[in-house]
Amino acid sequence: MANRTLITLDLSITNIPDSSEKRADFYEKLKELHWVKIRGVTTGWKISWEEGSGVTASIVASTIKSDLKAAATAAEVSMSSVTAIWQTGPWDLERV
Repeated sequence: MANRTLITLDLSITNIPDSSEKRADFYEKLKELHWVKIRGVTTGWKISWEEGSGVTASIVASTIKSDLKAAATAAEVSMSSVTAIWQTGPWDLERV
């Protein structure tokens, strides 16, 4: 089974002009970087890693930081506005 990384993401940008557009730009960039929005979970995103790809915790952390920075740049928001937590493992997602 392939590993998946789940992140929950908070963008603290509600008090800035064009926040809806910036949020949309941020999310669009994540999609371009192969992140998938978790249906029904407002702040949830996931990405899958190919089985046997040798992805380590360090690679996952580096990729997440890089992807979030790219999304923040695309949305023209500061990284200080982005908070995320993540977990990686070999599980399937189920909604309750």
